[in-house]
Amino acid sequence: MGHGEVFRMGSVGTSIIGRPRPLSGHRRAHPRYTLECDEPLDGQVTIDASNTFGDRPPGYDSIAQQVKAIIGGPTAKAFNTNFASIYDAVDAEPMPPGTLFASDADAREATESLIRDAGFEPIHLGDLAKAPLLESLITLTSTLDRGELGPFFYRFNRPGELAAQLGLNPR
Repeated sequence: MGHGEVFRMGSVGTSIIGRPRPLSGHRRAHPRYTLECDEPLDGQVTIDASNTFGDRPPGYDSIAQQVKAIIGGPTAKAFNTNFASIYDAVDAEPMPPGTLFASDADAREATESLIRDAGFEPIHLGDLAKAPLLESLITLTSTLDRGELGPFFYRFNRPGELAAQLGLNPR
C-alpha cells in the first residue's frame, strides 16, 4: 500500500486510511482524527479516504480493496471526493453538501454516521466494487479545482427535492 496514515475515530470506532480531515469544533466527532498506530486494526471497520494519481495496487481493483485485504474487516471508500481545505465552510451551506461513498454492508452504518458527523450528506453508490469509480473521480475533481471553480462542495438531489427541503415553491 505504500505510505499511509491510520487515524482512529473513537466516537464511531472506525479507522480512516488517508489524510487527517479537520472537522468543525461543534461536531459530535472529535475535532481531529487521532493517530493510534499501536492498536491492532485486524477486523475492524475501516474507511479508505486515499486517492491515487497513478496505477492501482497490483492485484487489486482499488486501494480500498487492498485496505480490506490488509485489515480484514468491513471497509468503505469515502471522503476522497471532498476537499479538506474547505471543511470549515460546511456549516455556511444552506443544505449539507454530499459525500459519495461505497461500502461493505457491515461498514455502511459507521460510514454514514461519520459522514453526517462531518456535516455532509452520505450518497451511497453501492458495495465496495464501486470503489474504483470513486478513485477515478480524483481526475475530475482535481481538474475542476485547478480551473475556475476551485475547491468545491457538491450535492445530488431528485427533481423538486432541494426546493422542498428549503421550503421553496418548485416551478
